[in-house]
Amino acid sequence: MLTPERRAALVLNLEACDPKRLIRDALAGSDPAGGWSARDLYLAWLLNLPVEIDAAHAAALLLSRTRPPATGDRTARDLLDLLRTTTAYPRERLEPAAVTRSQLH
Repeated sequence: MLTPERRAALVLNLEACDPKRLIRDALAGSDPAGGWSARDLYLAWLLNLPVEIDAAHAAALLLSRTRPPATGDRTARDLLDLLRTTTAYPRERLEPAAVTRSQLH
């Protein structure tokens, strides 16, 4: 688990938030993974994301710095929807709260 100090020291940039360019290429209209679905691209992106980077923060950065895809590109639109959903679940929200003894009884 990262300490709050280490998390604060992380600097988010596009290269760190999309190390294999899967998201950026898909949203730009190129075919980065040979016809993969939005879910396949999303999962590949998550698996390649450095562990230090919160997926919610990375998704927010990618959404803010990429052009919207062409309206006819269903994969890109679905990918945007997955990224938007991801922004709602930062690590702080997903990490289990500390359980105290009083909560156990």
